[in-house]
Amino acid sequence: MECFKIKIRLTSSVLTPFHSDTLWGHICWALRYLNGEMELESFLKSHSNGEPLLIISNAFPKGYLPYPVLPPIGKVKGKALIDKFWKADDFVVGVSALKALLKIPYLSREVFIRRMEEEISNEFFMGLILEDRNICPIIADYLPDACPNKYDESGKIACGFISSSKNKCPPKYKAQFKNNRIEEAVTYHSKINRLSGTTIERSLFTTEDIFFGNEEFEAYCKIGTGFSLEKLTRCLEFINNYGYGKKKSTGKGNINCTIENGDPGISITEANAFMTLSNYVPKTGDPTNGYYRVLSKYGKLGGHFASSPITNEGNPMPFKYPLIMFEAGSVFISKEKTVNYGRIVNGMHAIKNPDIAHYGIAYPLLLKVKV
Repeated sequence: MECFKIKIRLTSSVLTPFHSDTLWGHICWALRYLNGEMELESFLKSHSNGEPLLIISNAFPKGYLPYPVLPPIGKVKGKALIDKFWKADDFVVGVSALKALLKIPYLSREVFIRRMEEEISNEFFMGLILEDRNICPIIADYLPDACPNKYDESGKIACGFISSSKNKCPPKYKAQFKNNRIEEAVTYHSKINRLSGTTIERSLFTTEDIFFGNEEFEAYCKIGTGFSLEKLTRCLEFINNYGYGKKKSTGKGNINCTIENGDPGISITEANAFMTLSNYVPKTGDPTNGYYRVLSKYGKLGGHFASSPITNEGNPMPFKYPLIMFEAGSVFISKEKTVNYGRIVNGMHAIKNPDIAHYGIAYPLLLKVKV
């Protein structure tokens, strides 16, 4: 399979996360409207037969990958980290800082690349982020040069983000911090009377918009024989024109997608595990021994199924059955170098149409995990 990178640039706020199953669903509907029903059926059949024409990941902020789910740091190793970087007098501060660092959602791809052949663990990443003066713990990425405020003269952590120090970050790094900002804003709306053109009394409601400091996201995909870069490019252009996700008819989810050659850039010769970069539903025989978070997905139908009855009778039924999936970032122990983990789940709707499916194929990233 050929590897490509989809670059997504935001031109508005979004209400729907860039999950692999949602991106795949948008591509399916674009394929249906551009090439017809037969083309979509053939595309879905390839996935059901275990030979998918397209494997796609979640989209992440430019230059980042999900922080892997790994075994928790034990008391002994946690205390050793605190004694080394915060000293005994700042034990409580050290515990709080470690908890905050372990909650970071993304880790710079550059950190993975520079240390790709080493066995990874939570204590490995924490030690790396804290020890390297060029890595900023706020953005989990390399800075252009060493941060002068990360340590004091005695070698103790002095960064105001992870210590009791009041040191502020140097102004020259503000651009990097802005790129990592994620803000949720509540927007108020009123319903409109379509006859009078005025608002309806007591009709106030809100939506939660997501704004990202980093306006560029990256998703990775693999294209199999039988699909083509040209078809995928046309599907992405269709999504550019019609929008992405919830409330796209009101201007939300306005994005610009382009595609180029590329992959995560991490190649490990002695891997013993993989991290999924997409939301994942294992098929029979797939590895499930590992470290993971689960996501309860309440999917919705897209295209004209979102607002019209699937059959000629009845009312619109846009909601799929709930589905439990492994989140992107989950790690599974496996020495096999397979590109095809996971499956699509058919029959995801109350109307027993097998063609109504949900994407759950993993985009595996090989890792060497300390077990």
